[in-house]
Amino acid sequence: MFAPVSAAMGLCLLPQCRGKRAQGLNISFQCEESLLATFFVFQKTVNRSRVCMFFAALAVTAIVGCGGGSSGPAVSAVKGVVTLDGSPVADALVAFTPNDPSGVSAVGKTGADGSFTLSATGAKPGAGTVPGSYVVTVEKKVFPKPPNITEDDPRYGTPEQEKLEREAAEAEPEYVVPQAYGDQKTSGLTASVESGGGEFTFALESSFEGK
Repeated sequence: MFAPVSAAMGLCLLPQCRGKRAQGLNISFQCEESLLATFFVFQKTVNRSRVCMFFAALAVTAIVGCGGGSSGPAVSAVKGVVTLDGSPVADALVAFTPNDPSGVSAVGKTGADGSFTLSATGAKPGAGTVPGSYVVTVEKKVFPKPPNITEDDPRYGTPEQEKLEREAAEAEPEYVVPQAYGDQKTSGLTASVESGGGEFTFALESSFEGK
């Protein structure tokens, strides 16, 4: 039963997971989208250098099971579309944070057409979220890729390779969607989810600097 935990910890020994941020980890869980909601809350409150440890915790969650059963929250289907200057935004993280402190957070990831569905913490993936009022954030950023230095490269195993990898790990990301949209205090985006669910369109602008 500890195999998933060992695997998750092993992944954190990879070079791309060292340093200040974890990169290139494509970990699949049985209930990936439901766990994404928990990870969103986590990444907002801890240092990025501890992200690897969190994946081990997620593996434990996968062992004991995921939401969506009779004990999960009662949710309503929510879907939507994200555009930037009129064009769909793919691979953006959309987060609904409840105004009620006792509420349930939910997240979704946009597809190629900018569309998304929400997954609430503890609920069946893609089922939606709990009715209520929310602050919405949208985030999409791209991290520099670490150098691909193979054994036949004269820089392999040299201080130069270490320097290049360190610079890539410490480099600031490029924000495809203006950074202000990813902050609850400045996004200016809200949503009210009714008991029957809802559909939302978030038309973002590249010139946006926050509200």
